[in-house]
This record gives sequence, structure tokens and C-alpha cells, in this order.
Amino acid sequence: MLDELLSKIKSYNPNTDVEKITKAYNFTKECHEGQFRNSGEPYFIHPVAVANILADLYMDDATIIAGLMHDILEDTEVTFEEMSGMFGEEIANLVDGVTKLKKIKYQSKQESQADNLRKMLLAMNSDIRVIIIKIADRLHNIRTLEYMKKAKQLEKAKETLEIYAPLAYRLGMSNVKWELEDLSLRYLEPEIYYDLAERVKKKRSEREKIINDIIEEISISLKEHNIQGEISGRPKSLYSIYKKMYKQNKSFDEIFDLTAIRIIVPTISDCYAVLGIVHSKWKPIPSRFKDYIAVPKPNLYQSLHNTLISTSGDVFEVQIRTFEMHRTAEYGIAAHWKYKAGVDRSTSFDDKLTWLRQLMDWQREVNDSREFITSFKEDFVSDEVFVFSPKGDVINLIAGATPIDFAYKVHTAVGNNCVGAKVDGRIVPLNYKLKNGNIVEILTNPNSSGPSKDWLKIVKSSQARTKIKQWFKKENKALNIVQGRDMLEKEIRRLGFTYSKILKEDWLLQIAKKLSFNTIDEMYAAIGFGSINLKQIIPRLKEFYSDYYQESADDIINRVKSEKSGSKYNSKGVIVKGIDNIEVSFAKCCNPLPGDEIIGYITKGRGISVHNCDCANIKNVTNRDRLIAVEWTNSKNLFYKVEVAIISLDQVGALADVAHIISESKLNLVGITAKTGKDKTFITNIIVEIKNIDELFKLIVESSYDGIYVTDGNANTIFLNQSYENITGINKKDLIGKNMKTLVKNGVFNESSSLVAIKERKKVTINQKLKSGKNILVTGTPVFDENNNIIYVVTNVRDMKELEKLEKELFEAKELTEKYKKEIEKIKRDIYNENFITSNIKMEKILQLIKDSARFDTSILLQGETGTGKTFLAKMIHELSNRNKNEFFEINCSSLPEGLVESELFGYEKGAFTGALASGKKGVFELANNSTLFLDEISELSLETQAKLLKVLETGKFLRIGGEKFITTNVRIITASNANIEELIKQGKFRKDLFYRINVINITILPIRERKEDISPLMIKFLKFYNQKYNLDKKISEEVFELLQDYKWPGNIREIRNLIEHMVVVSKDEEITMENIPSHITNKLIKKNEISKMELLCTCCFQIYAKMGLKDATEQFQKDVINYLMEKGYSKSKVAKMLNVNPSTVTRKFQK
Repeated sequence: MLDELLSKIKSYNPNTDVEKITKAYNFTKECHEGQFRNSGEPYFIHPVAVANILADLYMDDATIIAGLMHDILEDTEVTFEEMSGMFGEEIANLVDGVTKLKKIKYQSKQESQADNLRKMLLAMNSDIRVIIIKIADRLHNIRTLEYMKKAKQLEKAKETLEIYAPLAYRLGMSNVKWELEDLSLRYLEPEIYYDLAERVKKKRSEREKIINDIIEEISISLKEHNIQGEISGRPKSLYSIYKKMYKQNKSFDEIFDLTAIRIIVPTISDCYAVLGIVHSKWKPIPSRFKDYIAVPKPNLYQSLHNTLISTSGDVFEVQIRTFEMHRTAEYGIAAHWKYKAGVDRSTSFDDKLTWLRQLMDWQREVNDSREFITSFKEDFVSDEVFVFSPKGDVINLIAGATPIDFAYKVHTAVGNNCVGAKVDGRIVPLNYKLKNGNIVEILTNPNSSGPSKDWLKIVKSSQARTKIKQWFKKENKALNIVQGRDMLEKEIRRLGFTYSKILKEDWLLQIAKKLSFNTIDEMYAAIGFGSINLKQIIPRLKEFYSDYYQESADDIINRVKSEKSGSKYNSKGVIVKGIDNIEVSFAKCCNPLPGDEIIGYITKGRGISVHNCDCANIKNVTNRDRLIAVEWTNSKNLFYKVEVAIISLDQVGALADVAHIISESKLNLVGITAKTGKDKTFITNIIVEIKNIDELFKLIVESSYDGIYVTDGNANTIFLNQSYENITGINKKDLIGKNMKTLVKNGVFNESSSLVAIKERKKVTINQKLKSGKNILVTGTPVFDENNNIIYVVTNVRDMKELEKLEKELFEAKELTEKYKKEIEKIKRDIYNENFITSNIKMEKILQLIKDSARFDTSILLQGETGTGKTFLAKMIHELSNRNKNEFFEINCSSLPEGLVESELFGYEKGAFTGALASGKKGVFELANNSTLFLDEISELSLETQAKLLKVLETGKFLRIGGEKFITTNVRIITASNANIEELIKQGKFRKDLFYRINVINITILPIRERKEDISPLMIKFLKFYNQKYNLDKKISEEVFELLQDYKWPGNIREIRNLIEHMVVVSKDEEITMENIPSHITNKLIKKNEISKMELLCTCCFQIYAKMGLKDATEQFQKDVINYLMEKGYSKSKVAKMLNVNPSTVTRKFQK
């Protein structure tokens, strides 16, 4: 097998490294020793087959070696470092890239497929050869798919057809694409596949005769015109025939290109010359001509396609191309790969892969896995139409695309501001279907109100649809804020409060922070959206209101305890011991009733609040001085209002049943409300007046959805509720006073749980059959007295059919809850992302990369200058990850002395060293188990500590200092550095193997000087923050905003925040002016800016000065400069300092 492989490679690359390929071949064979495929063959056959496929594609040595070893990192004990040491970093990275496409496990097949596709795109973006190896791997797997189970065959074939074949097409690998499609069809539609194969076989002899006649005639003509070339018949893939027959409803005889000729010539001019020869001999079908030489496909494909009619009436297709075009058509991107040593690999073909860059940008915008995979299939598998921009750029779109699709393909802003379109110079409706060759011009208006929701029904491409939805989502946020504010204000008005007294910004901000919102507007948006309830806000506002306007707690305690009275009770029926004329209320948290043990709590401004003694709120009271003894009176004429919630199935007559129960209980109904729950329940809240807790117990038993049946210790029936009658259909009068033995004997039911419970003296459950034939589930529970005698048996009764129904509805409710949970998590992530302010396109892409990678436990390296927000982004990754329920841990490696680094990271055992804590100490790796650890300034670690850190990352185990037992940890590592780590590796100050471990995903954060559009928004954000913090209302002048745009901001975001706080604190007026900017900034900026403005002033006034004498002109110039600066708002002392003159000179000159 090795000789065959080497022979194939030498045929196109005589300088191949035979020794290295042989070494890789033998190493792969050794690693896979003892492993077998489903077919029973040695596993080694597979990597050799993949290498042969890559050699067929004329790939370079590194790719073929990586193809040989592509499964080693995944299926054997060999590490990345070992492979890198043996075969070099380039090959190890290729193998690692292929391996990473397989390692992650997913909750659903849809999610797995979408995220694998995303990973492939990322891999392609870094090195296109990774995906070529992966496609070769899939090609051999599908060639041997017959050895897998039927379900696996269908799964793999479908995935190949939907993902790998389109990618092969986009990479221009037509031969591979055809084989992938045909083999997939063989397993997905075996009957159709073999039927087509038989039909093609039957027509072969007839077709070959026609082709040979045409080839002979073309050969003669080419010789007459001295054109050298190769002519052959072109085979038609079975899948392309299938698509035309079954997807376009064509018959087998209607497929023109079954008979096809391919002509390959040296130059492009020869292509068009041959086209003229062919047209002179046979009649072309006009609508079937396509010039892919002038307008290449996105996958680099170039050729002339034409369909003609022969003199005998047969329809055939002709393709004309150059040899270079043919090589590209057959092998795609692989045809452009430079395998020769020393050749620069950044060739021009990279610039042609615009579709890959577009797909990379687009996949970051789409969060939903289903939407992404569906959109990929729609937009990248469907037929295409090629149109032109007014400047002549070729834009490829999905077939059936509209001008709106075109607009969004050009740029999101063009789509959002689109108001009309011209096609070939004519204004057309926005639902116009574009055709090949159209010149499309989009009419925009910057004042446009944005896209219409109707566009979602018009557009064809998923990319356009996604961008339109994103626009509406952003717009609706503002609407939600307005709606949320209105809802809160209406509720405040309903409760009788005054806006200005209760809706204080400071209170609202504190509540927003407690609810995990960064701003009040975010909280309003959540209210408007419905993700939080007003009940979460109103009680907190009331607390603030009470604390602000009422007397202090100590004042109340002293006042209440100093009051004495002989009267012991009040109208509430509660005695507050030793106190009279005090307001008493019953706590809503526990709703105490006569018969409960109670205690009083001294409130702020609301007198005494009475609680149950076992109330959780009372148990948590820290200031026990606020508790006071209370007790019930003996009055029998007092009624107590109590609210009862009755939850039942949402069915006809539910409210009537509740009303009937209340009527039967002879209780006074004070209020009633009813609503339908989301989980198909009917919730009735009633307020009734009762005298004691016994009446409440009776009401609850009667309201129970379960049937309740009570007998005495001798099995005589003494009570049953209304639900029992409803479930069984047996009237209460037929059961009360009857003994269970008699009822069983009379056939009312087949057996009794009461009798069994009395006999066995324990709780029992039986399936009871009634006289009517109905089955019910009954549970009998014996009640014992102090002498251990059974005095009652309480039986709980459930309808079996209702139980089955409830079980089904419970399952549906759980599914719905899970759905809401995922939606809430998504909203939470979107809100968190909005807190990082940026309008910079590159930074937006970085945020999207963070969002995409956060939920995976992969290592992330954050690089950037100090103050760029690395710590904030690390916390954002943690919050968006599946570990966000656990605490976020961070360590700044540069702030720890060398002697303490290991103890902080790994901890130590007791007595490990002098000064160690007697109990020992846990390190951060132990504390951060199942959480996220952020190692800031990791480049400051010593090489020795780096080695120990690498060991933990590789094994997930570590030893405490002085310990002998390994501790296992599951930590997600995020690292950061403002140093160039790759430069430190060259200097021997940082381990290369550790760098590869932490640098799986590299995120470089732009300094603020490279994203100037973010300076003003950040200034506004920090101004608002410090205004709220210091209860101020400062504003920044336009001159300050303008001036600071030119500052370099060496301290980045941190410096902006510090500067804003400085200006807010030192400014004496409401407006922050340039006088409030620190001198170290103004010295760098003002001179530059003002000198340029003075130069302009000099230029404008030159003609005036030219008419004066030198003395007068000098005097006038001095006055103009001083007046200009004074009008700009600078003080006299500031102007004097800028011009290096005495303040008196400024005063004298300015007064003139």
C-alpha cells in the first residue's frame, strides 16, 4: 500500500519527502495496531485510503501525512506535543483541526450538526486543508457505509448530502461532490438509484455513438483552425439526473445533458474560437448558454456551457474550458494548493473565497441551531442566480432572490435603508425575482423607517431574513422600555402613591441591580417584555418609601414598649401584652388564625404585625427586641378574613363547583377571583370569613380535588367530602353511618382500604372497583391515639383516568417549562452582551465569537493592552457558559509574589511550611471546581509554575503543597495577557506547549484608539454612572467631546472611566468644560488643536493684516487670538498659560 501511495504522489510531485511520508505511514500503522473497522478489516486501511484520496487531489505532503494520521489524536494515546515533536507543528495543527470537529457532545442531533458545521467553518478559515482532509475522510467512510446499521447509513448519507457535498461543491471539488451525492442517493433512495443506473446503462450504447460522431466532427474542425485540444464525453452523475427528474418534474428523456461533450484547449481565446466553430455547425438553444468564464462561480469554476441540437435532432451539451480551468473544476481549491517547497501559499485564490467569509460572518449572527442548519441548506445547496451591481461587481444569490436579498447581501445598512430598486435601469417592485445578468441598483434613504415585516414573506435568503428579524428585535427593545415604564406607573397610580415620592431614580436603580439589571431601562424593558412581574418591584418600592418617610425602628420600639395600659385586647381579637391602642395587623406571609401559636413583630409605621410562631420570617429576625408577646382573646363573635387558593383542572363547571362548596360550608364569601393557568389549570382565589381554624380545615377538605373518606376505628363511615361523591358517583346519604364490611358485602365496592389499614395497622394503597365498574385508587391512613389505638382511618381517593390525564398534562407542562427556561436564558445572554458598549464592526465580531464559544469548555486566551476590558469579557464568558451558577474565580498572576503563587493556585496541607495555617488551605483550582478560573497576566508566571499549570490542564489533577493525594478538578480556564506571548516563547520565557493548551481560541481586544466610534458612548455611560453614584446631574460640553476624540487613550477604557470620574468630581458647574480636563491630557491635545485653528484664523485674516503696518497688525493679531480663546470658554489664567504671557496682559488686551 505504501508503494502505491508514494508512486501516486511522485507522479505530480517528484520532490516529495519520501522518508517523512514513510515514517508517518509506519507510525500510523503502529498506533492503530489491534483496532478494527465494522467490516472486520484492520482500521489502518481507512487512514491509508484517506491519504490516497488526498493524493488523487494532488495535495501537498503535509496534508497527505495529516490525512494518514487524522485519527491518531482522537483514537490513541498519542498527544499533540508528541506528534508536533515528531512531524512538526504544521502537521500536528492539521490533525488537531480535524480532531476538534469530532470531540464535542450535544443535546440534540440538530445542535450537533449545526455546531459541527460552525466548527468546520472556523477550521476552514484558519487552514482550508483541514476541511479537505475531513471531506476525504467522509468520502472513504461513505464508500464503506454498507457495513453500518441501516439507521446509521441513513443518518450519514443524509448528513453527507446536506453538508459535505455542498461544501465540496463550494470548494470546487466536483469529482468528489458527484461521488458523495451518488453514494448518498444509493442509501437514501436505493430503488430510485438502481432504476436510474439501469436506465443510463440501457441508453449508453446509443449515447456513445452520438458522442463519437460529434467528437470526430469537432476534431476535424479544430485541426482545420490549428487549435490544439482534448475532446471527450462527459459523464452525468446519477444524483444530478435524480434532481432534475424528481425535483423539477422532468422525464428521463427531457434531460439534455445526458449526452455531453467536453473540449479542453490551451487559452481563453481558444475557448471562444471553439464556441464559434460549434455554433457554426449546430443550432444552439439560446436560453441554455452560460458564460462562466466571464462570470465565474464563487467556487472558482470557469467554463462555457451551451446546449445544441444536432442535425439528427438529438440534444447535447458542450462544455469548453482551458486546461487550468479543468484542473480547478475537477479538484477545486486543492488544484490551487502549492505543494512545492519554498512557494508562498497566500495565492490569489484566497481572495476569491468571498462566500466563505460571508458564511463566517453570517454564522456568528445566527444563534439558533435549527435556524442556522436550515438556512445553510437553503442558501448554500439551492440553485443560484448571478447579478451585477452598478459598478460591475458580480453578486451571487439564491434562485428566486429579490432586490431585498441583494441589498442585504451588499450590506446590512443598505438593506435596512432600502426604499426601492432599479433592475436594468427600470424601477421594479421589491418582490421582483432577479434573473441572471440583471444589473441591480438599490435606492436608499437614510431617514427610512427601516424594513417592513412584510419583507419576511418576500425575501428568499435566510441571511436577509435573519437580519430583518434582528432589526425588529432591536427596535422592539425601545418599545418594551416604554411599555414597562407605563405599566409600573399605572400600578403606582392604582395603589394611590405619588410618582415623585415613590419612583425615585436611586430606589429604582437599587431594585434593578438586585434583579440583575445594569440600568433602569433594562428593568423597564424586562417588565414590558414580560420576563419580570411588577410584584417583584412594588414591595421593594414600598419598603424604600416606608423607610424614607416613617419613623425609625428604634423610635417605634421605644415608643411601643414605653406605653402601658390596663386594657388587654383590641378589635382584632389579639391581646398585645401590656399595651393598648396599638394598630394590629395579620402577616400575609403566614396568615395566622385562632388556634395557632402567635407572636408580634414591631413594624416601621404599621404597628404590630402578628405572625405564626413557626413563620420563616420570624425565625430569620436578627433584632429580637422587635418581637413582642401576643395571644388570642376568648371572643366568639369575631370573624377573620382568610384567602384560600383552589387549583383544579380547567374544565366546564369548575367555578360552579367551588361556589357550591362555599355554599355548603355556610361561610360568608367576601371576595372571589378566578383565572386560567398556563398549565391547563383553573385557579380560584376566595376570601371568606371564619371564626377559627377548624372552619378553615373543613373548607379545605371540602375544596380538595381528591376525594376524602373518613371512618372511625371500627370502620364506620363518619365523613366524606364533595369530591368523593363526584369521583365515585355515590351519594353521601348512602354511606354516612354505614360500616365498611356491610358496604363491601352489599357490593358497593369490592374491598375497603379502611378495613385493610385497621387489620395491618399501617398505611395501605389499593385499586378499588366500584359497583358501577369504575376503578379508583384509594390510600387509607390510620390515625392513632396516645394509647396506640386506631381512632380514625382517613382515605384519599383518586380517579385513575384523571391520574393518567394529569400525568400527560404534567409531561406537557414540563416540556413547556424547559422551553421557557431556554428562552429566558437566551434573553439573559442578549442583555449581558448589551452591557459591553461598542459600535466597532471588529469588536462586534469578537463579541459574537465570545457568545458562540462561551458554552463550550474550551480554553480561551484574551490578549490586548491594559484597560481594554479583558476581565469584563472573562466574566461575560463565564456568565454565558453552563457554569454560570457557580462563582467566578480570578487571579492576577503579576500581583502574587513568586513564593505564594503555587499555594494560591494549588493550596497546601497543614504544616506544609513555616507560617502555614494549621488547617491547611484550598487553592483556587480546588475552589473553582465545576466553575471558571481566570488567570490574568499569565505571562508573568515562572517557567516552573507554568510546567505545573500545564500538568493540571492535561490531567485535571494536582497535588497540594505538602500533599500526597491527587485532587481532581473540573475547571474551565480563561487566560489573559497584555504581553506578546509568542515573542516570549522565542526568548525562552514562556512554554510553547502551555501556549497551545491555553490558545485554543484567541481573542485580541482592540485598544480604544482603534475604535474611536466607542469613545463618546463610553464617556456617556461613565458620566451617567458617576452622576447616579454621587447624585449629580453633570453634562459634558461639545468642546470636551470633540477634543477627547483625538486623544490616544493609552489607558484605554479604564482611563476613560477614571477621567470621567475626575471631571465629575472637580467640576464646580453643571457643565464639564475643558478647564476640568487634567493638564497631562490638555498639554498633549490643546496645543495641537488650537494651533491648527489659529493657523486657520491667520489665513482668514491675512488680507486684513496685509493692509496694516507691522505694529498695528501685530497688535490686532494678539487681540484676535486672545478674543478667540476667551470666547471658547477659557479663563484668563488658562489663556495666559497657553500663550505664555502674564494674566494682566490678557486682561489689558481683551479689554481693548
